[in-house]
Amino acid sequence: MFRSLDSIGIKTKKQAENRVYAALYHADGTLIGVRACDCNGTEQTLEFTVPGEAGTYMKIFNWDNEMRNIKNTGETVYTDELEPEISDQVLSGKTVYAFGDSIVYGHNVPSKSFMKLISDDYEMELEMYAKNGASVVNTDSSEKEDENEETSGNYIIRQIREAPSEAPDIIVFDGYTNDAYGDPETDREFNSNGAHIDIMKNLGEIQGSGATEFDSSTFCGAFEQIIYEMKQKWQNVPIVFVTIHKSGGRNWDIQCRLRELAVEICGEWGVSVADVFSDTSLDTRDAAQMSQYIINGAGSHPNESACRSFYIPVVTKAMEKAIASAPARLPENISDTVDIAVFAGQSNMSGRGSAAQAVKCDIDAGFEYRAVSAPNALYPITEPFGLYEDKEDGLTDRNADGSTKRSGSMVSAFVNGYYSQTGRQLMAVSASMGGTSSAEWRDKYIYDAVQRLDDAKNFLEKNGINTGRVFVVWSQGETDGDNNVSAQAYTENTLSVFDEFIRHGAEHIFMVGTGHFNYIKYPGESGTDDRYAVIREAQRAICGSSDVAMAASFEGYIENMTDRYHYNQSAYNEVGAAAASAAAVYFEE
Repeated sequence: MFRSLDSIGIKTKKQAENRVYAALYHADGTLIGVRACDCNGTEQTLEFTVPGEAGTYMKIFNWDNEMRNIKNTGETVYTDELEPEISDQVLSGKTVYAFGDSIVYGHNVPSKSFMKLISDDYEMELEMYAKNGASVVNTDSSEKEDENEETSGNYIIRQIREAPSEAPDIIVFDGYTNDAYGDPETDREFNSNGAHIDIMKNLGEIQGSGATEFDSSTFCGAFEQIIYEMKQKWQNVPIVFVTIHKSGGRNWDIQCRLRELAVEICGEWGVSVADVFSDTSLDTRDAAQMSQYIINGAGSHPNESACRSFYIPVVTKAMEKAIASAPARLPENISDTVDIAVFAGQSNMSGRGSAAQAVKCDIDAGFEYRAVSAPNALYPITEPFGLYEDKEDGLTDRNADGSTKRSGSMVSAFVNGYYSQTGRQLMAVSASMGGTSSAEWRDKYIYDAVQRLDDAKNFLEKNGINTGRVFVVWSQGETDGDNNVSAQAYTENTLSVFDEFIRHGAEHIFMVGTGHFNYIKYPGESGTDDRYAVIREAQRAICGSSDVAMAASFEGYIENMTDRYHYNQSAYNEVGAAAASAAAVYFEE
């Protein structure tokens, strides 16, 4: 028995240009179907006729991120009011510069500071410049909490000036703990001997982002100078300021005032804030929390437990958002016009070769556009290609333990060959996942892939770069051979995928044909290759279409196979180069 569900209303405002998807599922999670609409600022409806079974549910997607599970049909979803998920791969591989005081440095356990733990957990490259005892205000103290602290010239601005000019992907800093001292007469618990200046008499005034000169003997002046010099030295690099927790190690009124000023200044200067003070319950004015969460049970320095429970969740969220919304960073050698290629398919597109033996891509040949992890920048093309482009519930090529399956692909060889034969730079987009069938691509993964293509085109447009040729390099079919898929089913599924690519602006599809099942190494399973032959023949027939061409094939590389399905790097290099030549010839004709 079938029934018609009430329609789901979808409306966009801020994201008026976005395509929105609705996917309907059986209770067991099996996909029933997908509908899509372009929401041009008006309400749209997506309707299904589905089995009338209990537990049927719908998911709404935007940017190809899951926005919400819906069981109450007839509900209107305002996608501009929903916050898109940010991939947990956004921080992976990024370089971060860390400035500030002992809260960032880690006091006497720097290996367990929150920034070191973040860099380890997310495989970031951390450059630590923070120092114990560093202050915002450029005034020396005659007292130090740690024998390793400098009492002269230990200012955060000095860290900025001594750091290299090479830009990181993101900057994180803190500062005001070592400034939070008052009048010795009233701040007797923390400044009774007058070793520190009374910061309440040296607050200064906020000037705002138009200022270029600063009084570094005042808190506001010195804090604004830190931000100003960071922005001057590393233009367009996102910056995150971290507030300290509610601390029992400093005067309460003073720390509250300095935090208020710091947050206000960050707002004036466009700096993101990871507000540990406001957004967590860590309050070491409570003796029990002081004992549990502070190094040695006293002072201001969070221990590993505090870092993991309170600091890291707030700081990583702020870092991810800052990177995702940062201004675009364009390579200096980018051309006025750039071609776009989406490298899509399954594991032989992701690559199971050896990065060390891959073709080294010419720095001028092209760039990787990381639609998932870094949508506001372009990167040199290196192997393994697509290393950070895994999206949960989308195209992801990782093992159960989170490690990557990508090890070396044909992409560098393709980009190098394409540039050498055409002189045209290529913007390469990763959209591959091992073990995927043509049916899965038709029903699910194509929507992630075309969103990455759309994002790539939008990136060039927004940054004044002309979009040249747009095409797809496709390698997929082994899973369909394993599943004994018929030629007709494979053809219908694949053409449906290709049609969606073309509808999103791809001019042509360059297919890399499926090779043999490795019957030499696995003779007991040689019958599987008969099923692969069905897929190879279907692919050749598909390439009779005016939109699709057979650019290269793995069929002649059985001697280069390393397991049942995959090849050594030599094969990926040769096939990538051959496919590039075919693409170059096609566009010259």
